Parts: sequence; structure tokens; C-alpha cells
Amino acid sequence: MLISTPNLCIGCHSCEVACKQINNLPLGVFRIKVEDVEPKYNANGKIMMRIRIVRCTQCEKPQCVNICPRGALRKREDGVVVVEKSLCTGCKICIDACPIHAIWFNPETGKIEKCNLCVDKEISEPFCAKHCITGALRYSISNSSSWIPW
Repeated sequence: MLISTPNLCIGCHSCEVACKQINNLPLGVFRIKVEDVEPKYNANGKIMMRIRIVRCTQCEKPQCVNICPRGALRKREDGVVVVEKSLCTGCKICIDACPIHAIWFNPETGKIEKCNLCVDKEISEPFCAKHCITGALRYSISNSSSWIPW
């Protein structure tokens, strides 16, 4: 389970860079994206940037899986939603179905891209969490919703 704590995010984009590097993603294609939301003023009148971390949350009942006409998206027994690239036709129906806009189209491959928690890599935790310098992204093997990030 990947835990996001956006208030710890400083917008450095190290998670994006790490993800793009390990997945060889082209410009404009993501599996995780850091977005600046409108600035907010704190009690002292200082501007505080608000950050939104856009990534697949591995929904319990993923709409993308249900809507894909080719069955290219599937939910594994461990709860991770993965893309079977050989089945993906690039129709983009899943992109519109994702309520958090966490699926991107890769024009170089003609397929979709989404976070799969790096389950296709031989690493102990998602690369984005490993490279997050503030702890805004943490990985836990627990599926408990009561788990609290450090």
C-alpha cells in the first residue's frame, strides 16, 4: 500500500523523476504526478503551496478494470491494478473512467500507463516512495486503512 501525505510534499517532483526513470516514460507521460493546487495563505499571511499527488490508489472496485473492453486492466489478488500491455489497444476508455485521473496515454507505445506499485520490478518498494525526500510517499505492506505514515 502506498500512503500519500500531501502536506509533507514540497513539490520537488523527485517521485515523478524516479518513476519516469525506472519506467522509461516519455515527456508528458506519467504514472505519478505532482500538481500545484491554488496557493493558500496561512495565519501569518504567508503563501503556502498546496500540492496534490496524482497516482492510482488501487481502488477496491476499480472502474477502469470494469470498463476496459479488452480486459487489459485487471486487479491482482494482492489488490494491485495492473495493465496487460499485450491486450491494451489504446482506446483510452479507462482514462475517462478513472475518477482521480491517474491513467495516462503513452503516444510512443499507443498504450496506457498507470501506477502498479512497481510490482513488475525487482525492488522492495515503489521507486517513487524510495526517492521521496520528505516522506510524503511511504510504502507499507499492511493493507490496514488505520496504518499511519511516519
